[in-house]
Amino acid sequence: MFKKYLLVLCFALTNFAYADFTTGRNDAFNIHHGKTSSSDVDVIGYDWNWDLPVSLNGNITGFLLFGINNWKDNSVAKDSFVGLHLAPGLRFSFPMDSEYLVPYLDVSVGVAYFGRKDFGNYYQLDNDFKMELNLVLGATFGQQDEYEIGLGYSHYFADGGSDIEVGPSIYLGYHF
Repeated sequence: MFKKYLLVLCFALTNFAYADFTTGRNDAFNIHHGKTSSSDVDVIGYDWNWDLPVSLNGNITGFLLFGINNWKDNSVAKDSFVGLHLAPGLRFSFPMDSEYLVPYLDVSVGVAYFGRKDFGNYYQLDNDFKMELNLVLGATFGQQDEYEIGLGYSHYFADGGSDIEVGPSIYLGYHF
């Protein structure tokens, strides 16, 4: 178990250094909590911004999200495990007249590693990897838009096995 955490930490630190050198800054740390039909899901995430805007007006930007998920089964089995996810995405910002509040919609599609093929009494995953779709509707606020809050939804799917829906989830972030 220690080796898994060490591997995740090394990956995160390597990518932190890479993001800092290529974009001049690392974008955000985030946490979110959500529920499935049988489980609580806590995520510690790390996302960095691609400094090149996708649209001419700068209202659409790209990001790459890396997260460590802790899945806790609420059934009789009381099973839990740690998973990983990596998802590139787009942020659609909706600027307002306010200097301190910017609503946004994040859409990302990536891959999630579960590390097991079954989970509690509810899910049969058939393999360790699933595709992942994430949607977050939220807002950044503060003098430099450093704080972020939102509601999210995640859907995990692949050929065979159970699809998993997580949502709504509460999403909190801090940009530096």
